[in-house]
Amino acid sequence: MIDAQQIDFELLDSFGPVADADVGGPPPPRRPLFGFRWPANPSTIFWILITVSIVSLWCVFFAVVLSPVQEHRSQRNLYAEIRSHLVAETVPTGGDIPAGTPIALLQVPAIGLHDVVVVEGTTASNLQNGPGHRRDTPMPGQAGVSVIMGRSLLFGAPFADIGELQTGALMTVTTGQGTFNYRVDSLRRPGELGPPAVTATAGRLTLITSEGVGKGLDATRQPLYLDATLLGPVQSATAVRPTTVDSSETTMSGDTSSLPDLIVWLLALIAAVIGGQWLQGRWGRRQAALVCIPVVLALLWLAAESASQLLPNLM
Repeated sequence: MIDAQQIDFELLDSFGPVADADVGGPPPPRRPLFGFRWPANPSTIFWILITVSIVSLWCVFFAVVLSPVQEHRSQRNLYAEIRSHLVAETVPTGGDIPAGTPIALLQVPAIGLHDVVVVEGTTASNLQNGPGHRRDTPMPGQAGVSVIMGRSLLFGAPFADIGELQTGALMTVTTGQGTFNYRVDSLRRPGELGPPAVTATAGRLTLITSEGVGKGLDATRQPLYLDATLLGPVQSATAVRPTTVDSSETTMSGDTSSLPDLIVWLLALIAAVIGGQWLQGRWGRRQAALVCIPVVLALLWLAAESASQLLPNLM
């Protein structure tokens, strides 16, 4: 008579040796990926890498899509502010004016610029709001050379078409001292001879932006200057202007003072992502997303804005 237990053992032997996983043993070790052995629980590292990738893509999206929206909103608010000051005759016309203060309205009909608000200051941060007036030059309409700088790529690119202006084109600047007409004299680039010095009773307006040079990997950007002569009498200066400016306010300069802010926003962003993972384990995915997504979007916006200030101010 055949024993049933013996049959069971013979049947098991026919299938070969039993693997560790079949009896609840530990799984085989993971193979290294590209020579790097990932930890058993890669969720935190994975999300940090995802965060870095998202920040990079977001900065591109911010520069191309969102920066014009931000500039348009700033211009709308600045226009309402300067109109009220023009009516009240309180627009500053000289002296050391705080950076970011709206000081003039610019009209260049030939390239479609109408009621563009010019702010005081030419740092990358100032030019995110619109064209900026260089602080160590006279105010528009006054004797001497007044300089206004503007972007050609980002934040609405108000000066993108400056290079299309022809000699003789007219532009208008309205300040607290009145409305002044200018006639375009010339366009020039680095190394080209500039116009002669103005006399003590004449005024000139110089618009500065940037233009692309070269193609492909050799493409760079260089300054582009437009000189225009004031038509009519000049106004006298009402107060002494600053004689020097910081290097961040000069042509094609970035504002490195935004670097600490960028580091803070990036660290806060990483902390928010890690915190979101922790909240997901406590509250669930949906509840954690409702709390963390607005925070992450706000930090992404602040990080991209700070990063853009490191770029040349005329881009």
